Amino acid sequence: MAIGFAFVPIYMTLVNGITHAIGSISRRRYNPGLYTSLALFFPWGIFLLIYFNRIVTSALLWNLCSLLVAIIGHAIIVVYAIRRRRRLEAGSLGGAEAGA
Repeated sequence: MAIGFAFVPIYMTLVNGITHAIGSISRRRYNPGLYTSLALFFPWGIFLLIYFNRIVTSALLWNLCSLLVAIIGHAIIVVYAIRRRRRLEAGSLGGAEAGA
């Protein structure tokens, strides 16, 4: 039963790879993590999903729960990154204007 928790890092890795790929496609430029996603995250994630789906009982439930955890985890990371970027941009712009 505890082996079902293996799906969480697998889905975290795959969702991370998907976010890098989508970010690169939407901005039409390279972003850090894109090549790692394409070369490592996707192939290994898919391999491990196939492997663990064969050995885990109640695999559908574990897959759904783990995917939900991965999506929520990455949503939190994205919101944090966006807020931090806005604060940094506001701070750097304010500092530049104050010095002028």
